[in-house]
Amino acid sequence: MRSIRSQNKKLIYPSIQISFHLKDLPLALLIQKNLGFGSLSRKKGVNAFILTINNKEDILFITNLINGYFRTSKINSFYNLITYLNQLGSNLIFLPLDNSSLQSNSWLAGFIDANGSFHIRYSEAGHYPAKVQCKFEIEQRQIDISNSSLYSFMDKLANFLLSSVKQAHRQYFKNLITSTPKFET
Repeated sequence: MRSIRSQNKKLIYPSIQISFHLKDLPLALLIQKNLGFGSLSRKKGVNAFILTINNKEDILFITNLINGYFRTSKINSFYNLITYLNQLGSNLIFLPLDNSSLQSNSWLAGFIDANGSFHIRYSEAGHYPAKVQCKFEIEQRQIDISNSSLYSFMDKLANFLLSSVKQAHRQYFKNLITSTPKFET
């Protein structure tokens, strides 16, 4: 592969970075071991580790491994990576969004692990019998970093989960949308 330089003559190279919460360090180490490449570093100021892959051959391996499995607008950033790698001499194909059923592979499990949460609330005060509420919630920004709306995807996900999309505002996120199926007993 040949190198590409910026207008300032600086070498441009891609990297793939995967963030892990501090408590998920064993998972990050296992993934790094199974891949056989990448470097792990602690991110300063937050409880996170970053697995960084910047060797060209390793990036090509990961790119081929995940191509065709994107379901959201993150595919646009991935297409930028493919374009860059093709400029360096690769011959990668731009596979489309994965529109298969959400139950056909393990994508949903990973998405829930990254963006979902489960809540159980038990209350005796003023209730006889005691009231138990179980809640499952998935939170996602409404607009991603490429200014693409994630609403239609969240709506599809909510329909699959027999729920609806609700807009919420949090101090740390603007225009957050959630899908919250509620199960009460």
